Amino acid sequence: KKLYVATKIPPKNRKWPSKPEFKLADVFPADYIVEYTEKSLKNLNVDCIDLQQFHVWEDSWANQDDWKTAIEKLKKEGKVKHFGISVNRWEPDNVLNTLQTGLIDAVQVIYNIFDQAPEEELPLHAIDIEYDYWMARFPVTVAQFKAFRARTSGQADHPVLQVSWHEAIAFCRWLTNQWRTAGLLNNDWAVRLPSEAEWEKAARGGWQIPSQPMSALAQDHLPTLAERLRTNDATTIGPAFPLEDNPLPKRHYPWGNSADTGRANHDADPGIGSTTPVGEFAGGVSPYGCDDMSGNVWEWTRSLWGRHQYEPDFLYPYSDRLELRESPAPNDNMLRVLRGGSFITASFLARCSARHPEVPEMRYYCIGFRVVIVPV
Repeated sequence: KKLYVATKIPPKNRKWPSKPEFKLADVFPADYIVEYTEKSLKNLNVDCIDLQQFHVWEDSWANQDDWKTAIEKLKKEGKVKHFGISVNRWEPDNVLNTLQTGLIDAVQVIYNIFDQAPEEELPLHAIDIEYDYWMARFPVTVAQFKAFRARTSGQADHPVLQVSWHEAIAFCRWLTNQWRTAGLLNNDWAVRLPSEAEWEKAARGGWQIPSQPMSALAQDHLPTLAERLRTNDATTIGPAFPLEDNPLPKRHYPWGNSADTGRANHDADPGIGSTTPVGEFAGGVSPYGCDDMSGNVWEWTRSLWGRHQYEPDFLYPYSDRLELRESPAPNDNMLRVLRGGSFITASFLARCSARHPEVPEMRYYCIGFRVVIVPV
């Protein structure tokens, strides 16, 4: 049997997915294509590659000569038989002009389970959250978790790490009891992990957003404050909390549509490489006033993903089987959903819509959580 050899050329600028403004000279210059192919031949210990793919692509490069010269040279020298292109599943037309050159033999349509929301292409669907809730401004810190588990280590003002879903649930129950005992919560309110819907609304806003975010402390007795703010006026939650139309209801990030290393801690900024104090990126605040919802640490939600990593039982639209996907019952056979990305993830995984499945027992150095206060 013949063994076929296939590999890819990554973009020289090491940025993907590609963006329309990227220039061919920065991504796939001719000398880089040849140099990387030579390196692949050496590493694979072969004389010829059957299929060499460009890992990202922009169709606007189709009529530029550099890449054509490079692949024609490699084919003539017998070093590569066929060339291909990888395109994202939500932009399959981003290769049509390139195919007309006759130089491309294969197209790979990339499907990434952690990138399930090509939100520019999907219609926005409404989720009716029929209750008030208070989302924590920051992820739970080392100092806060240490009050629950004394052996917790780390920098006090950084997010707590290596917390399993079960431990996050236990913390929520403990904090509920602490605050009820202190008279800060009524018995009909509780501290929980947020659902995906609660988390995403706090990150990108709903159809409407507050003109100015409101922050409050547990000492303000949040259930009473919520009741005081609530009115029957459809355009305001209260005199001090007016709402306005959300200008970017499908925003990619809490602040807008473009990744920005000055607003969040993710691995597009190689100068950090670890967690940062909560709230350090003030420019990354969400419309509701929540910090660190993009990057820093992945955050547990109470929402279910399903039994299999590559075949999720609960997909978008979010309303599908809503009650089942929010089951609080512990079930180690079901993966739970993480949101928000972390300091080690690429920027596209730190988008408001990005979802990541994980086993509830997992303790990992980039996983933390934040809490929400909801009526029960």
